[in-house]
Amino acid sequence: CEHIQGDMRSVRLGRAFDCVLVHDAISYMTSRTDLASAIATAFAHTAPGGVAMFQPDFVSETFEPGTETGGSDGNGRGLRYLEWRWVPDSKTDMYVTDMAYLLRDENGTARVIHDRHFMGLFPKTVWLELISAAGFEPLVVPFEHSSYRGTGHEVFLGLRPLSRLGRMDARGASSGRPSPPGRLHHSEDAPDLLLADQIIHHLKLVSVAERPLPPHIADQEHPMAAGAPG
Repeated sequence: CEHIQGDMRSVRLGRAFDCVLVHDAISYMTSRTDLASAIATAFAHTAPGGVAMFQPDFVSETFEPGTETGGSDGNGRGLRYLEWRWVPDSKTDMYVTDMAYLLRDENGTARVIHDRHFMGLFPKTVWLELISAAGFEPLVVPFEHSSYRGTGHEVFLGLRPLSRLGRMDARGASSGRPSPPGRLHHSEDAPDLLLADQIIHHLKLVSVAERPLPPHIADQEHPMAAGAPG
């Protein structure tokens, strides 16, 4: 697997792929401008007839402040963590995740580390509008996320039409409107619907594996680069 470091808002590899996955690192886009840029990057790397999938941790409709705890032990060492999600009163389109780690070494000595993450929080309508504006045919799919079982989650698909003329409605007229949730514009230039159906079927059968501990994000002005672990 090839790993290339870059900013997901601007990186261009000069290649296109049948499927593009933008995992939960997309959650580090804390403004609509940055989110639109990241989606445009996905479009630039999705081949005509291909599919891009965007998997934010939350959308506005599903977000709930709360905490998660966990940890593990091994080789004489141990770790416990507390994750606390909350929305600052002065902020819109953003929430904060505070992580506290308690680390115990082989000698029994414990130390505490605090890590703060700034995360984007947008309504489903914004996601669909920005995916459509990039040139995709947008679709939202409900998805159960194993990391947060108490809330619903959304996965967004962007289907890149084969035609350069853009999306077409049933009468052959160009349409810039995003597809309603759970629906697609069935058009002559979209044989990629079969691939989308296969992806949706897969999403309904497979749950997301538990995420590793999040990487340190020192500054919200420097979102996680494309290809970084989610």
